[in-house]
Amino acid sequence: MGLIDLKMYPRSTTGKNANRRTRLTGRTPAIIYGNERTESVTVELDTKEFTDAMNAFGGQYPLFNLSMDGTEESCVAVLREMQKHPVSDVVFHCDLFEIPLGKPLKMDVALNITGRNKHVRSGDAVLDVILRSIEVECLPRHLPDNVEVSFEDLEVGETILISDLEIENVEILNDPEDIILKLNVNIIEEEEVPEDEEGDEAAEGEGEEGSDGEKSDDSGDSDKKDDS
Repeated sequence: MGLIDLKMYPRSTTGKNANRRTRLTGRTPAIIYGNERTESVTVELDTKEFTDAMNAFGGQYPLFNLSMDGTEESCVAVLREMQKHPVSDVVFHCDLFEIPLGKPLKMDVALNITGRNKHVRSGDAVLDVILRSIEVECLPRHLPDNVEVSFEDLEVGETILISDLEIENVEILNDPEDIILKLNVNIIEEEEVPEDEEGDEAAEGEGEEGSDGEKSDDSGDSDKKDDS
């Protein structure tokens, strides 16, 4: 995973009103913590630059190389939490976790499910995805953007497990027997006729038999009249 350069700006005021004023200037309030910091640091990020970086990573959490404007202070951090407006999707606030570069980092990494399986295309099978991400531990420079999992050659009834993954310089922390995905038989159920419809059909059949009986009786009466 490459580092994304992002400039941060000092922030001395906090609180709801101060955050609102910060957003009006085109910046996003943020805090930085972690890496044995005794106190979190409040900063501001350029909203457009931050949003563009997040969009480029498709919603994943990239690593930022943060440099303080006007100083030589810098750090590497990963996004831990992001608060958005429920309607406009504007970022209200974000929490950044500073990473010690020489120590392993535990992170969730997304699984990118790929492939065109012949059984799924023919309608004989359906893909059941169990896991969308995995937990890994590695040095920050080895952290992958995502892990590709292909189901193209999977046969019906087969599964892909955590133990099937191999990522260089990365330790996967999930249980090796955890299922990532499986290819199930596509069972097509026959449409059942509702009970009330069956009852209506039976009633119609009885009505037809009754009418036939009445006709036969009428014909019998006419025969008797002819005989007399």
